[in-house]
Amino acid sequence: MEWANRLRELVQSIEEERGGKPNNIGFSAPGLAASDGSCITHMPIRLEGLVE
Repeated sequence: MEWANRLRELVQSIEEERGGKPNNIGFSAPGLAASDGSCITHMPIRLEGLVE
């Protein structure tokens, strides 16, 4: 899961810059993740024709 590794790296970078862990972090994805967390499986309108 490359996206998870990239997010982890970003959070570590923020922690280093701030000198500690942030109180809160928020992020969003453009759809609903697969149950195994490997990808976005439901993205209304953007995946039109690819999903039923």
